[in-house]
Parts: sequence; structure tokens; C-alpha cells
Amino acid sequence: MGLDMYLTAKKYLWSSNEKDQELAKKIADLVEVKPDFESRFRGASFCPKEVAIEAMYWRKANMVHQWFVDNVQDGEDNCQEYYVQREDLETL
Repeated sequence: MGLDMYLTAKKYLWSSNEKDQELAKKIADLVEVKPDFESRFRGASFCPKEVAIEAMYWRKANMVHQWFVDNVQDGEDNCQEYYVQREDLETL
């Protein structure tokens, strides 16, 4: 067991929100695709749907690992992604 863990901060981009749409256009420009927000839910539209940032990485912290298993993962140690609320991180 490696006990490598990553905390990723994600923001979902809504196409109807002007601010999020502007950010999605900037991201699309960076990856050199042309987004089509009008056809977003009707097929391939090349619209960025989220931004993910690696907020933290740690390893071999068995007490932190166990805290996540007990408090976030319902006791299941299965190497999957889980949503963690800000309040839970503050408690940790």
C-alpha cells in the first residue's frame, strides 16, 4: 500500500453562466479547439466542462488516509475519487 493521496479542487463550468463561458473559451483557446456552446448537449461541442487543480499531494500519512476512509469514504478503502466538503477539510 503506497498511501499516495491527492486533493483536487474542481470547478464545473456552466455554459449558461457568462463568467464561466468566458473562462471556458479561454481554456478552449489554450488547447486549440473551437467550442460550440449552442450544441453542447446535442453532441460533440468541444466545450470545456471543468477546471481541475491539484491542490495538495501527500504520501505515507496513514493517519490522514484513515481519517478520509472513516469520515469521507464510509469505511471503504477502495482508491476511488470522493467529494470532500470544505467543512470536512476544516475538521481534518
